[in-house]
Amino acid sequence: MRGLQTMKKAYILKNEKGFTLIEILFSIILIGIIAIGFTAGFGMLLKSRYFNQSHISASNVAKTIMEEVRYDVIRGKYDDIGTVGGAVDGKRLQFTDNYYQGGRRFQVTTNIWWEDETVGGTQIHSDAYKRIEVTVQEIDIQGSYKAPPVTISTLVADEKRRTSGEPEQSGTIVVEAKRRFNLQPNVFFRLSAGSTVKQGITDSEGKLIFARLKPGNYMVTAVPEHNNIMLEPISIIGNFPHIDWRYNPTRTVSIEEYEREVVEFEVDWPAFLNINLKNGDGSFLDFKDYSGGLDLTIEVKENSFFIARNHRIFNHAQLDPLGKIKLWPRYTYNIILEDKDYPGRKYDMWESDSDWDGTFPDSDSPQTKNVDLIVNGIVRAQTTPGEVAVGTRVLLTTQPEGFEIYYTTDGTRPDFNSKKYNPNNPPTVPPGGLYIRAFAYREGYLPGPVYNFIYQTPYLP
Repeated sequence: MRGLQTMKKAYILKNEKGFTLIEILFSIILIGIIAIGFTAGFGMLLKSRYFNQSHISASNVAKTIMEEVRYDVIRGKYDDIGTVGGAVDGKRLQFTDNYYQGGRRFQVTTNIWWEDETVGGTQIHSDAYKRIEVTVQEIDIQGSYKAPPVTISTLVADEKRRTSGEPEQSGTIVVEAKRRFNLQPNVFFRLSAGSTVKQGITDSEGKLIFARLKPGNYMVTAVPEHNNIMLEPISIIGNFPHIDWRYNPTRTVSIEEYEREVVEFEVDWPAFLNINLKNGDGSFLDFKDYSGGLDLTIEVKENSFFIARNHRIFNHAQLDPLGKIKLWPRYTYNIILEDKDYPGRKYDMWESDSDWDGTFPDSDSPQTKNVDLIVNGIVRAQTTPGEVAVGTRVLLTTQPEGFEIYYTTDGTRPDFNSKKYNPNNPPTVPPGGLYIRAFAYREGYLPGPVYNFIYQTPYLP
């Protein structure tokens, strides 16, 4: 009896010991999960704290610079407020500069614009106000941004100029960047006359004012690449891959005293085109099937000049280089593909089942259009190749449907002079077997690759 009790006690202890071990393991796992979560949360907390500190420091730098500008106004140094070589020319501030504070490095971007003073709907002064915008962002030793930027702006005025009530004697050029009838900010322009060069970007209203200009001739040049934007082209020169958009980026403006001229430039975000050439089943094109090579042409439908001409393709289904060409997004484009083995037979996507109409939608950023072009049909055998009975009808189809099939049975490569497949009278397998070579073709598409189908008949002793 005592022995039995001892055994029960031992059994209970054994079970309790095992259960405690499971608990310990579970606790370790739970602690690990909590620790991981805590570490991640702590890391996010540190990152957030650092961002906040960086934001505060950047704000202090921006405020310091802005206070210096306001102090210049108080001291009567209004004319000195500007950026070196800017549309509002100055002696001290730079477009881009570095600022050091508390062992930290900040990148400072300063933009200053002339602002119009309007009385009764008429511009009286183009030089009575200056809008200053300062953007500050902390950067590390490698030049990478460490936190989001801080931007502050203010408007300062030349009170003597404002209250004079007299129109300005100097000339003014107002540059406007227009995108689809709307003014576009952040477009870079340069004004030059002899050795005098001023530059700047359009403000939030899409305008850039060059004021206090002496009478004379000035060159206004658009530099839209500064912001990856594109000037409206007038034509294209060269052949792919050595092509260039031709622009009219420069306007000549003659200015007299009291004169104000407005110069307009049409800009837009560029479009890019990536083309994938595919077989009728959706697989990528095998260029080995086109020994003579393929010529790809992208043309502007409503204009007569070519974007890419006589571009030979040999070994790549995805035309990556085309993605590097800036296309004006408001044109309508046409894609033509020609097999050099069959001159004059071209694939024109507008006569086929393509889902792209050749246009790009309106977008507030650069856009890329990926186009999958089914350029040919492929031949499929419903009658499985291999050993078949004598007299078996060989049934062929195409993918997509609606293509004609040209074929030979003597081992030669088929062409357009070969026998045309008739589904109502298909070839039959004679004694000894049948070797069919066939390709698919439809008007508006390239001739498809040649497919081989071999049928054998049983050996009869």
